[in-house]
Parts: sequence; C-alpha cells; structure tokens
Amino acid sequence: MRAIDGYQLANKAAGTYTFELKGGMYAWATSSTGSGTIDLKMLDAAGTAHAVATQITATAGFQTGIYLPPGQYEIVIATFTANYVVLTRVPLEA
Repeated sequence: MRAIDGYQLANKAAGTYTFELKGGMYAWATSSTGSGTIDLKMLDAAGTAHAVATQITATAGFQTGIYLPPGQYEIVIATFTANYVVLTRVPLEA
C-alpha cells in the first residue's frame, strides 16, 4: 500500500504554508470563513512562486484534475479565516 501524497490544513489563519509534493494528478478542496483568496503556487529552484490554481470566491471550492510536477509548493491564504484545505494525489493505477 502506498502512502497518500498531499497536504492538509485544518482551521488555520491566513498565511503562507510551504510543503513538498511527489507529482501527479491532484484534487483540492477549500472551505473558509469570510472573503479573500487562496492561491496554490509552485516554487522554482530560485524560490520564486508561480501560481498554479487560485480560488477567489467566497467560502468553498473544489477542483480535480490538477497535474502538478514534483517539487516545493505553497498555499497562500489572504484574509479568509478558519481555513480548511485538502490537496491530495489522485491514484491513477488500479
């Protein structure tokens, strides 16, 4: 059995959260209170962040089928409160 690759936040304040992914196809879901933005960014070798996916609408979102290469990523949350984020790899093999 394979370990699940992904990242989760539970009831976190606005801020920047950095982590590593193994790469592949991912699904992500967000739920927050208030209004603001949640950005998923990939960091290049120089540490520069590049936007991959953004959820700008009010309180919840779900997206599947995001193909991401292996590497360092960050979730940047601005002004939302009580944030829940799940980013998980979708297994493609049977």
